[in-house]
Amino acid sequence: MNKPVIICVDDEPTILESLKIELKKALGEEYTIETAEGGVDALELVTELIDEEGCEVPLVISDYFMPDIKGDELLKQIHSISPKTIKILLTGQADLQAVSNAIKYAQLYRYIAKPWHQSDLILTVREAIRSYSQDKQLADQNVKLQQLNEELETLVEQRTAELRLSEEKFAKAFRSSPNPITITRLSDGQHIEVNDAFCAMISCTSEEIIGKTAIELGLWANEKDRARLFQGLAEQGIVRNYEFQFCPKTGEIRTALLSAEIIEIQGQTCVISVSQDISDRKRAEEKLRASEAFLAAAQRIAHVGSCEVDLLNNNTTWSEELFRIFDLDPNQPKPTCEEFRQYIHPDDRELWEKKFNSTLVEGKIQKIEYRIVRSNGSIRHIEARGEPVLNQQGQVQKLLIIMMDISDRKQAEIAVQKAKEAADKANRAKSEFLSNMSHELRTPLNAILGFTQLLARDSSLKFEQKEHLGIISRSGEHLLNLINNILQMSKIEVGQVTVNKNNFDLYRLLESIEKMFQLQAEKKNLQLIIDIAPDLPQYVQTDESKLRQTLINILGNAIKFTQEGGVTLRVRMKEEAIKKKEDERISQKDNFPVKQLKSIDLEPIEIAKNQEKIYNWELTESTKNIKNSLCFSDDSSFFLQFEIEDTGLGIAPEEIDNLFKPFVQTESGMKAQEGTGLGLPISRQFVQLMGGDITVNSDINKGSIFKFNIEISLPDIVEIQGSETTRRVIGLEAGQPEYRILAVDDRIESRLLLVRLLTSLGFCVRAAENGAVAVDLWSSWEPHLILMDMRMPVMDGYEATKRIKAHLKGQATVIIALTASAFDEERSIILSTGCDDFVAKPFREQVILEKMAKYLGVRYLYEEQVLSSSPSGRRSPSLTNQESESGQSDSSFILEPSSFQGMPLEWIDKLYDAADSVDNDNIFQLLSEIPSERANLSKALAQLVNNFRCDKILDLIEELRNL
Repeated sequence: MNKPVIICVDDEPTILESLKIELKKALGEEYTIETAEGGVDALELVTELIDEEGCEVPLVISDYFMPDIKGDELLKQIHSISPKTIKILLTGQADLQAVSNAIKYAQLYRYIAKPWHQSDLILTVREAIRSYSQDKQLADQNVKLQQLNEELETLVEQRTAELRLSEEKFAKAFRSSPNPITITRLSDGQHIEVNDAFCAMISCTSEEIIGKTAIELGLWANEKDRARLFQGLAEQGIVRNYEFQFCPKTGEIRTALLSAEIIEIQGQTCVISVSQDISDRKRAEEKLRASEAFLAAAQRIAHVGSCEVDLLNNNTTWSEELFRIFDLDPNQPKPTCEEFRQYIHPDDRELWEKKFNSTLVEGKIQKIEYRIVRSNGSIRHIEARGEPVLNQQGQVQKLLIIMMDISDRKQAEIAVQKAKEAADKANRAKSEFLSNMSHELRTPLNAILGFTQLLARDSSLKFEQKEHLGIISRSGEHLLNLINNILQMSKIEVGQVTVNKNNFDLYRLLESIEKMFQLQAEKKNLQLIIDIAPDLPQYVQTDESKLRQTLINILGNAIKFTQEGGVTLRVRMKEEAIKKKEDERISQKDNFPVKQLKSIDLEPIEIAKNQEKIYNWELTESTKNIKNSLCFSDDSSFFLQFEIEDTGLGIAPEEIDNLFKPFVQTESGMKAQEGTGLGLPISRQFVQLMGGDITVNSDINKGSIFKFNIEISLPDIVEIQGSETTRRVIGLEAGQPEYRILAVDDRIESRLLLVRLLTSLGFCVRAAENGAVAVDLWSSWEPHLILMDMRMPVMDGYEATKRIKAHLKGQATVIIALTASAFDEERSIILSTGCDDFVAKPFREQVILEKMAKYLGVRYLYEEQVLSSSPSGRRSPSLTNQESESGQSDSSFILEPSSFQGMPLEWIDKLYDAADSVDNDNIFQLLSEIPSERANLSKALAQLVNNFRCDKILDLIEELRNL
């Protein structure tokens, strides 16, 4: 704290120095002595000390005569700044008026004449300081007394206000309290004051209550409750939370809690009571008890228990069912956390502790399955879920745990797992069985059909022998188709069928389907209509093979079960999430999406079907074997909708569900005595694989409508190529190396077939009966190509292929696997072992020869003939047709080898192959290519097919080749 400051003012420095020394000597270090050489400096010093530094200035000694400001004026201004400062005027020349002004305006304390006596100066200064201190002390005391007085007055006012506020608060609290409050006289029980809440509780007004007793108001539902209340008041003077029943004016019985106390009010003994209507709470408690009972029952039934783990106190709270789950007495003390841990199976404790600690650290809900060992030694499986309860600091303080006894479920899961393993084992056995069956059936069929093809190459066979070969071939093909259908269904069941998308001409596909069934429909005098929407895209991307097979299956059924009327195939396009651009709209002129064509030579043809005209599009001869592109501007999602409607027998409603079940036939199907019941199930699976499904609507004796949608894409570019011509190989061109071919098969008939076939064409062929012999022959003979059977004793084809391909020279040896398996995964395994390609048994000689040409570059000699007119005298017996070349009935037409004159050689070869394999669908497709002016030839051949005489077609073509 700064020391008090005494200021000396004089314009003579020597006087100031003298004053400072004398005052310093007299006053010591208790005061600070400051000097100023003029009035202006003095005023600045006073202002700085008091205002800025907060110093105390008890005394100012000033000269009278100074250049800037005279002493009396200076002291006057200092007085205005600090009135309590003592002022002394020091001069020998001041007049009486100046002294008077200083006294009047500055409250001048003393006047000292110059020159002064030291003792007078010191005495005057000390008296002035003492006077200043006394005035200051007195002023401080006055201030304190004033403050104390003000505080007392404030305190009195506050106490008065508090009392008033207390009374107001009590009155307000009494009136506005949500709890019912009453004041009654103890002597007579009359109510002297009640609040609104009490009036509401008993449904009465205050006027109805004041001056009356509870008995008069009929409030007590039970007199014993009243007696116990007043007994408690008499004994204790106070009652807390006394539960009783009362009757409000409404007449119902309600429950309340009451607290009462005896008090004195203006000399009267009264009872103040505070009540609370707990009727709703009592009902809620009843519901809660019922809910808890229900929860306990539910836990008991579901074998679900619950507990709360208090981590701070290391104790737990268990539900009754949890005691039962652990086989413990509910009346015994609840287990601690450590005791609970002892019930956990020793092998599961580590997992339980890991989850438990994870819950504590992460503060998240955890789930765990573990075992417990009950007191009787039995083991139970428990599924537990724990939810942490966090405090305000985010720390886990409790765990809420639900435990379910899942022992029965575990037993069921074990049973299910065993059943699944058994089912998997059965499926594996089934797959293995089917694989073996495929091999065992296809292998002999390979020999049967292979040698049939080989024998059919012999032109010296007699007619009867050729007829026998035809029967063998047709029977084998029928058996092969049956096997293929069964295996196809099996692959569908195990999910081994996949979609193989390709770009193709949809118009061409529909046209081939139409031609395939046209003759069958005409034979039954049925109307076959192919109704194509004008906006149908010509080129699409989906699985062409599966779509074709589906259409053949459904259309074939429709024609088979329709005796009169007709069959209609409608094809539409459904758009999903696509915007059509203006330049892609359908041309109204010719009902064809011309915008989709870039450069293609198309000509419209009109197809007449029983007086109905349908416009279609067909590639002209000038466009065959050339590439043309078609582009689409959008890559969007489309669906094709197919609808096949017939006027046939119809299907009974109760048989609809059986349509798509494998090997199950409807009544009409059983009457027809045809098929295996696999066509529609396979078709549905194909459609579902292509992103759609099949629906059926049918009426007995009216017909049926089959509908299905498939998802398609519009390809960016589609290439159009003419189909290749199939020609019969009769030998090898000259000028080629001697090709060494090794045929490996454990079946002697299969080896013999390959050796005879390939040797007859000019190949050098050797045979091996197993893989071990094949490896030795390969090492010594170095064949160019190996035809390898995959299933053989001693060493199978897989191991033999691996050993051969492991050598550098083996990399150059082409190995083509011969497999009787119909399963795609086995073919993938075959290729992964190192085989370059594979051929399925039974194989056609054409396929084998094409593979050899592909990998070895073999050039073949083909059977090239130009058909010329045959002698009119050569006729096949009993082969006539009902129509002439003009399409009218002509009984003079006889089907003979010369009837094929003018048909392309490659077409005849295809017809021969189709008849040889009894492929009726392919035959009808080929017949649809016969020009309309030669309908007599088409009709005659169709009649042979429908009469199951494909052998006659073979005879005619073979006679033609021998001409």
